[in-house]
Amino acid sequence: MRNMGVTKDDILVVHSSMKELLKCKLAPKDILDLFVTQLLPHGTLVCPTFPLYPREPKGVERLRANTCNVEYSYNVQKSRTWTGDLGRLLMKMPGARRSLHPLNTLTAYGKDVDQIFSKETIHSLDLPCGPDSPWSTLVSLKAKVLMIGVDIAHSLTMIHVAEDCYEESWPINNWYRQRPFHIINNNTEYHVTVRERHPKWSLSYAERKLSRDLITSGLVQQANIGSLTISLIESTSLISYLNARKDSAFPYYLCWLSAL
Repeated sequence: MRNMGVTKDDILVVHSSMKELLKCKLAPKDILDLFVTQLLPHGTLVCPTFPLYPREPKGVERLRANTCNVEYSYNVQKSRTWTGDLGRLLMKMPGARRSLHPLNTLTAYGKDVDQIFSKETIHSLDLPCGPDSPWSTLVSLKAKVLMIGVDIAHSLTMIHVAEDCYEESWPINNWYRQRPFHIINNNTEYHVTVRERHPKWSLSYAERKLSRDLITSGLVQQANIGSLTISLIESTSLISYLNARKDSAFPYYLCWLSAL
């Protein structure tokens, strides 16, 4: 990590594939311990911990189903995550904090935890990567995003800051749909309505082109350890790059077909 420019006081957002790490004989706990040793006490580790909603429609049905009136429950401290073992283990660390938002949820551990969640309140929940979200704050704090054994564009949640934080300049209408959620935070319960990007737009997401463009532009650093590919990108550079191409809805193409 040091050779790629990661320093001991960085905020590091890590997306990883345990399947790929296990091929290199690396267990989740070993990886977590490595990051904690390298970053703390001066830096901060962040992992996606998206909640698993077992009853949520899957596959093609997710594109068709109307979930605007279906309320799912999200327990901040207890809901299982489907985004990997690293985030699941990080949630259990004393002092770790998980976001209140029921979509694109993340967990942070380290020096900057309070600052990362400083804008998020139960009453400000709206877009998962919107102006009050931890994802937006991570960009303002110049967080770096590290991908271990996963495709750059396929797992790069940070790109949605360019949509959610600059909604007034996003060129595609009806980008979002509303979703109701029951949120349990310790002993307090809330019923909220948030917005998410409609799943149909994912059909227009050109992730292969985005991956190539980020690499050829020099925004992504890459290294290989055996069969394991590691990629690093700075969040501020990523959002600036996307905002400069927003007029064409990049990295989405032929959105009119997805709207049919």
